[in-house]
Amino acid sequence: MAEETKNDYRDNIDDVTVWRMGEILVAQADIIQQTATGKKELIKAGSKGIIGVDKLLHHYNGRISRFGDDVEIKGYCGSGIAQYLYDYLSNKLPLDEMLETYEITPENFIAEITFLLNEIGISE
Repeated sequence: MAEETKNDYRDNIDDVTVWRMGEILVAQADIIQQTATGKKELIKAGSKGIIGVDKLLHHYNGRISRFGDDVEIKGYCGSGIAQYLYDYLSNKLPLDEMLETYEITPENFIAEITFLLNEIGISE
């Protein structure tokens, strides 16, 4: 694979080189990426991951990847953390059914978590 594709999560995102912890990234194409252990693995288009406080990319499927030296991680993304919490909890619990009982949409639930995170300094 060509060297310029080592961080293809940036494709179609205006070549952003600064990301925030909690930001959710989606692979725009199948790519080969280095895992946290140094092994190269195929990441399928559409795969999601969240940038952790350890500054590694934690894929929704459990894999962990490193970023290249040309990527800087600083600050927090409260809305990304809120989205990840919703995604995780709805995978483990009947969250959508619980929210529906109280006529709360997933978007409102995520917005409330984002607001709470902003209140404690984890802001956009």
